[in-house]
Amino acid sequence: MPASETQRILVVDDDEFVRNLVRVILRRAGYEADAASDGGEALEKIAGFKYDLIMLDLMMPRIDGLEVLQRLGGHQTVPPIVVMTAADDAMVERIPRQFVKAVIRKPFDVSELTTLVAGAMSN
Repeated sequence: MPASETQRILVVDDDEFVRNLVRVILRRAGYEADAASDGGEALEKIAGFKYDLIMLDLMMPRIDGLEVLQRLGGHQTVPPIVVMTAADDAMVERIPRQFVKAVIRKPFDVSELTTLVAGAMSN
């Protein structure tokens, strides 16, 4: 990919600290990173812009990550998704795997996060 084409990632998490931390990690790794604080805001941003990857929290108010995944399921083109979660195994098992390339558990390791992102974007 040419250096002028920076890949753009949407970070969706209701925890402002986590959202900002992930954005900083991604920017330092050379990506552009937008943010959404819940599923509703994420769906609006996804409808208005083509992202190369979505980092999606599962447990959020209003519209949670599972509902975001269900709503995206009806779209023709959906970017790869990496789910970030502290949810229990039962909730993780309910994740529709259609677009989900990886699941990373919180708290996560920075190098694990960047490795998962690179892998999800290259597949």
